[in-house]
Amino acid sequence: MIRDHPCLLGLTDYADYSDPFNARHAEQVQRAMSTILTEMCVSTGVGSFDHLTPDNLNKRTVTKEKLCQWLGAFVHMMNRFANPHLQMAVERLEQISTELLAEEKKVIEHQSTVIELQAKVIEKRDEELSFLKTAVQREVKSVQGVVQTEMKSYSSALSKTCAAALAPKKIRAAVKTVSDKEDRTRNVIIYGLEECSEEILEDEVCKVLATIEEKPVITDCCRVGIKKPDRKRPIKFTLRSSDMANQILSKAKLLRTKEGYSNIYISPDRTVDERRAFKKLWEELQLKRKTDSGKVHYIKNNKIVSSDKTQGVPDLSGNI
Repeated sequence: MIRDHPCLLGLTDYADYSDPFNARHAEQVQRAMSTILTEMCVSTGVGSFDHLTPDNLNKRTVTKEKLCQWLGAFVHMMNRFANPHLQMAVERLEQISTELLAEEKKVIEHQSTVIELQAKVIEKRDEELSFLKTAVQREVKSVQGVVQTEMKSYSSALSKTCAAALAPKKIRAAVKTVSDKEDRTRNVIIYGLEECSEEILEDEVCKVLATIEEKPVITDCCRVGIKKPDRKRPIKFTLRSSDMANQILSKAKLLRTKEGYSNIYISPDRTVDERRAFKKLWEELQLKRKTDSGKVHYIKNNKIVSSDKTQGVPDLSGNI
């Protein structure tokens, strides 16, 4: 009777599903395998495991009993240890794959929830703006009605004076001014960009904004003013919110530090009167910079402010 190989006596641990990758178990199997292969090398007279070929194993020095003992040991290890571990590894991989798919599904669901919430926030804000505009218009009409009713009780002279001061046309003009100013808060103006016949304005604006690390959604974009050969018309573009416009204006000063953009300026969208006043202030600033180059001159709170260069560059957020 052929006895089991002695190395199998060291295999005290069997495959365990609760701990499929037991280090002690793996070490026992490795030691048994090494013992058998080393014994085979000695019996066949070869120097390494790689040389255990059929021809070398068929030598006369290797008895049939030895071959059967070795084969039995390998079959025992494959059946009791290798195959169970492979099966457990497959099942574990399937479990991990299932868990990963479940996690990916959760991530996609969370992303969808975030997108839905963002859409609801935008929709809610639009509704609030629409409601506010309707309320203002309703209040203006109510005020007009009250004013017109009260005017009838005064004397003719006072009535004419009040009528001239509070005429519907003037009230509408005042309301339009307020409404325009509210609409302008989402607009931004860029000065100094070259103008050509085949330009794509939105792309040009995006290039400028990219230099100050801004990539907003632009809803409208156009040149402002009458086209003339020797004039670079400013570009007006509209954003989704006034907050985004204010963020870009706060970073406008960074353009001065960018190569090729020192003559490009970003400013808010002003009314006609505001533009006239700012143009006059701008001309005064240019004259100040030419006549007094020893100081730093800039516009802050609609006034020209000067400071010594030795004091460092002032914070010009939102100013020029």
